[in-house]
Amino acid sequence: MTQDTSFLNGLRAFAAYWVLTAHCMIWGGWWANVPFPAPKIAVDVFMVLSGFLMAYTVSARSDKEPMAQPRNWIPFYVRRYFRLAPAYYLSLGLAVLLAGEYLTGYAELRALNPAAWQGDWVYDPMRTQYTFSNILLHLSFLFGLFPTYSFSTFLPDWSLSLEIQFYVAFPIIYVAMRRFGAARIAVALAVLCYLVKWGIDEAIGASVMSFYYEPSLLFFRLPIFLAGVLVFEATRPGLSQLRQAGYIALAIAFCFKMIDIYKIQVFWLVVPTALMAVFVLPYAPIASRLHWLSKICRSRLVTFLSDVSYPVYLFHGFFLAIVGSRIGHAAQAAGYSLAVGTIGIWIAVFVLTTCFAYVVYRAIELPGIRIGGALLSRARRPHVSGQVN
Repeated sequence: MTQDTSFLNGLRAFAAYWVLTAHCMIWGGWWANVPFPAPKIAVDVFMVLSGFLMAYTVSARSDKEPMAQPRNWIPFYVRRYFRLAPAYYLSLGLAVLLAGEYLTGYAELRALNPAAWQGDWVYDPMRTQYTFSNILLHLSFLFGLFPTYSFSTFLPDWSLSLEIQFYVAFPIIYVAMRRFGAARIAVALAVLCYLVKWGIDEAIGASVMSFYYEPSLLFFRLPIFLAGVLVFEATRPGLSQLRQAGYIALAIAFCFKMIDIYKIQVFWLVVPTALMAVFVLPYAPIASRLHWLSKICRSRLVTFLSDVSYPVYLFHGFFLAIVGSRIGHAAQAAGYSLAVGTIGIWIAVFVLTTCFAYVVYRAIELPGIRIGGALLSRARRPHVSGQVN
């Protein structure tokens, strides 16, 4: 496998701005008239990327930090924590500090097209309360384990708890795959997840447990993470083409299973996963015909959009609620259609979010990553108690 993973830039940037665009359309009131793919599919694309990158990163460090030794799990956890936490804590702090304008802004957006929100209570901003327990659970990333806290800050953070759960489980999964075979472990875990999800659905139907506002429990999405891991497994040296094809087919099958939720839109999850496979497998005949796409993914613009993708995902809601609500109502008052108002919202949110995301990337995200690395370096530094002359 080539060490160049720049093709991931395109998928990462595409997914982040897909979420931003879909949310602008939903909250701008124009969503019902346009067959735009659901934003949760874009989050699933992020999960496939995460599974691939975790396997890629751990494999690249296997000489220095083999996962077979549990003591090496700590550096893995530290790096992942400092990759996610600093920017997320900033978004959580802003949500609390700006709660009045933030939540009211979403309420005003709902008022643009009230018919679209008839009967909805999950995405009602007025039920959000930033209580001590709510904030504490979010600071610990444990909120995703609890149904009523899976969406309780009005941030798009349900996937972050899911990501942390995957990080916690990943070293065990990776070691098991090395020992018993990647496909065997992936299938066993997927079957377990499907059974647990069925059990949870039955319990919810019987009013034994509460409904998860968002799919924030690892059992709901682990097969999607595993799809990315399997794509990486297909690149391991020495594999036959038949085994490579088997890993890719299994990854696509895990994604295609989401058809029961996404229907025909599952295409938008299957195709990016298939594209990943095309780019990572050497001598893939289709890759030569997609050289133009690979070139775009390596371009400076796409690399920039990829770099800021995480803060774009985290912070676009602030500009959507606070600025977008004003634009939407101004457009409506001037007699413009929801389509025109939504386009105006999208332009403002796109520009403001991208600029703010770059600041967060440079001032928060990168320093956070460096702090994590510095802590690990300091922990590894041998302690010198004195010097003998």
